[in-house]
Amino acid sequence: MKSIILVVLLVASCSAESRGRKLWHASLAALVAGSAADAASSYGKYESNPLLGPAFNRRSVTIKAAFLGSSVCTQLLFVKHWKKYGPATTVNFVAAVALTATAVHNSRIH
Repeated sequence: MKSIILVVLLVASCSAESRGRKLWHASLAALVAGSAADAASSYGKYESNPLLGPAFNRRSVTIKAAFLGSSVCTQLLFVKHWKKYGPATTVNFVAAVALTATAVHNSRIH
């Protein structure tokens, strides 16, 4: 809850034209943090995603990082060309929540 209030205050303090860009940057940070938490909570455990292998290891981390990097690069091209931050910001925050929920689930598996 505190982080949501912090994001709202940061957005409110930004100028109108840079507000969307700064919120998009915050969503990128949330996406990376969620992905890192998911990878850390999965490391060394059985992996149900067949693309990442039967066990989550360095190879799986590399594949996960490549997917994340390609997503961010695609967003950079989208934002640079169309100057629309809203769709990318929404997708990032939704994915960050899903990754964080997965990390919490993984941390409960022993």
